[in-house]
Amino acid sequence: VLWQSDDVRVVHPGVIDEVKNGLFYFETTLFDVVPRLYRTLERALQAAYPGHPWQVGRVLRFGSWMGGDRDGNPYVTPEVTTATVRLLRESAIQRHLETARGMRRVLTQSTRHAPASPELAGSLESDARLFPELAAQLARRNPFEPYRQKTAFISAKLEQTLRQVRAVQPDWLEGARGIGHDPNAAFPPGTWYRTGGELLEDLIMIDRSLRAHGAAAVADGTLRDWIVQARVFGLHVAQLDIRQHSGRHELAMAEVLAHAGVCADYAALPEPDRVALLARELENPRPLIPTRLPYSDAASEVVATFRTVAAIIDQLGPEAFSTYVISMSTGASDVLEVLLMAREAGLYDPQGGVSRLDIAPLFETGADLTHGAEVMAACLALPEYRRHLGLRGDLQEVMIGYSDSSKEGGFLAANWALYRAQCDLRDLALREGIELRLFHGRGGSIGRGGGPASAAILAQPPGSIGGQIKMTEQGEVIADRYGMPEIAHRHLEQVLHAVMLSSLLPAEEAPAEWLATLEELAASARKAYRGLVYDRDDFVRYFKSATPITELSRLKIGSRPASRTGSDRIEDLRAIPWVFGWMQSRHTLPGWFGLGSALESYLDSVPRPERRRRLALLQRMVGEWPFLRTVIDNAQMILCKADMEIARRYAELVPEAATREPVFGAIREEFERTRALVCEVAMLQALLDNAPVLQHSIRQRNPFIDPLSCVQVEMLRRLRADPDRPDHAAIEQAIHLSINGIAAGLKNTG
Repeated sequence: VLWQSDDVRVVHPGVIDEVKNGLFYFETTLFDVVPRLYRTLERALQAAYPGHPWQVGRVLRFGSWMGGDRDGNPYVTPEVTTATVRLLRESAIQRHLETARGMRRVLTQSTRHAPASPELAGSLESDARLFPELAAQLARRNPFEPYRQKTAFISAKLEQTLRQVRAVQPDWLEGARGIGHDPNAAFPPGTWYRTGGELLEDLIMIDRSLRAHGAAAVADGTLRDWIVQARVFGLHVAQLDIRQHSGRHELAMAEVLAHAGVCADYAALPEPDRVALLARELENPRPLIPTRLPYSDAASEVVATFRTVAAIIDQLGPEAFSTYVISMSTGASDVLEVLLMAREAGLYDPQGGVSRLDIAPLFETGADLTHGAEVMAACLALPEYRRHLGLRGDLQEVMIGYSDSSKEGGFLAANWALYRAQCDLRDLALREGIELRLFHGRGGSIGRGGGPASAAILAQPPGSIGGQIKMTEQGEVIADRYGMPEIAHRHLEQVLHAVMLSSLLPAEEAPAEWLATLEELAASARKAYRGLVYDRDDFVRYFKSATPITELSRLKIGSRPASRTGSDRIEDLRAIPWVFGWMQSRHTLPGWFGLGSALESYLDSVPRPERRRRLALLQRMVGEWPFLRTVIDNAQMILCKADMEIARRYAELVPEAATREPVFGAIREEFERTRALVCEVAMLQALLDNAPVLQHSIRQRNPFIDPLSCVQVEMLRRLRADPDRPDHAAIEQAIHLSINGIAAGLKNTG
């Protein structure tokens, strides 16, 4: 079958295709793995603390933004978001239905041998009034089996919930603001589950009754796993995050305010005036946005997104959404714009005491990370914003971006900017008396924050985890970590271990000398990186010629365009193709460039005795500071996957020698410098000597990847020399196959 199947996609996947692909890992792996993980954790707790009855609560939650992330993806529309929520709910309900039907064969206890609780008996009476025909059947077939009866009623409610999910078309005009008919009028209350909590209540009631009447062993079986599934996955599988660029909100708000006669040119206002205006409008109860939208298509789409979210929460899935993420947040006005839009859609009602979404600014660039705490402090200083936050339990979520910060400032500078930003946000939350949840936007590659998740968690600033962390799993990492149940179990176990350990360890900040040293190293690394990537006018030409970036954009692997604007600027290129291109060409530049120059500047710009002291300091820092140890270990891994001899072959694709030679020469020189100094600082003879299993794995894989790289270079040369040749399609197919093969062999490539 595999030999006769296509190796690469022949059409681009749509957003819904991506949603279904994500659901695959829940349906085939996570639904089963999570209950086993809970059992493992409970056994460990019982072994460590015997005599204490342990039952782990909701320590895991899953989210997604497939179908919700609009930033730069024009194909994520309100209709797509609705379809995504429907798919997620259908998947969860169908899984619970399968379990309920199976439980009817397990819960066969008879009241002729053991009674059931009065609570369960009362519940059965209520269910019988709602489902009289089913109740009559059960009275004839299972007259003395209350648990079978209850699971039959649960099945009936789940089937009705499934019908509701498929029938209801969320409509903001009809239901979200109390206008018009109720879309759920055809589904009487009590005959279906509105939330996962309602299902969970029924399951816990069965559990209590079993335990109270000598059947704890039965309760600890499949029922316990079902309770865990209901608690973790609910009726929604994963909560959807909505994401949009701050510039889109600004454009929409400018049109809204101009049409309402509030401000003729909102975009021209300085930041303090914007904040003051938005704060006033949040206190003004009169609506700004009319029912029928008189705005441009772009502004109307923003308003429609908020209305769609409100309608879905009211009519389809109350637990469908978690957070609204604002890309490229630079000021408090970016946050207040979203809050005001939410109010206009009915998602935020300060008078009614309702706020239905967490609002998370995303700080991505080095400058935004540096000023992120200032932006949040400006928000928290506003009573209008604190009112919203109070309704969300005084929990503020902040997302920090690894991809754009790395593309903008390089590997070391980005890691340090992220570390400092977390320290600043942690300190702000402590001063303001709020709870902080940091959302780590990590990619699969080292250049986008990738690497071992447990090590990354333990490397975060002390006190920044606080018992919880939210992070993304993207690209091929999803298949690697969740494609096999055993690996998924191990990965989640490591993540839980790291979060618990980092939360329980004493919060001891690194010594001031270490912090100052990293500040100096990061500045030097950023200067070296930007000197190559941004200061050379011909660098974009080198990148486009020496990597398969153009051919990558034609590979049908995702619904999202490769560039935000279609321009050739590095700033506008998405981080995934940026990193992917360098990995394919074996430069692996985003994961290490600038580090060697920084170490050389720090060590070799001083007299020899001082160099020895500084080297000893760095070696101690690597040995004792999880942050720097993780940075160095990740750099080692990505350096091992680079190959300058093969990279030279890709460089030969650059037609202009005046560009090719100095750029590749600078890259190769920095590579050799970085490799030597990383080994010296880490006290190793060769890269990854401290991780022999990983070292062996990479050394075993690379010889199989090298021929693919050579084939790819030759195919690129032929195609670019004559794009109109008759075998164009066959050559492009070969390039795409080589891209897939190299990515699979190198791993964490995008």
